[in-house]
Amino acid sequence: MESTSRPTRAYLSFLAVALAFFVVPGIVGAALSGNTATVTMLVLLPVMALALGMLDGRLFRYTLSFPLIAAFMFWLSTKVYYNTGTWIYAVEVVLLAWLGSWLTGRKA
Repeated sequence: MESTSRPTRAYLSFLAVALAFFVVPGIVGAALSGNTATVTMLVLLPVMALALGMLDGRLFRYTLSFPLIAAFMFWLSTKVYYNTGTWIYAVEVVLLAWLGSWLTGRKA
């Protein structure tokens, strides 16, 4: 039976989520004008969610817990950076992170 505990390196995906959802929007917002920053984040959000899911799938395995945690972290970042209605994008984060994890993760 395979162990379900994460190896230490697998926690890097959580650090990547924190950077993606808390640091990247701040940098984009500071570097670009309002409309350009909005469009940039609308493009980056799905790309980051899919890539982060793929990273976690590769480092650990296919799981639903990572996409849910990633969506929660995105939801927290909406309180800092985004308008009140943008919480709905957390659904996109769950689905794309799950897809990325499914594509690259080894099945338990």
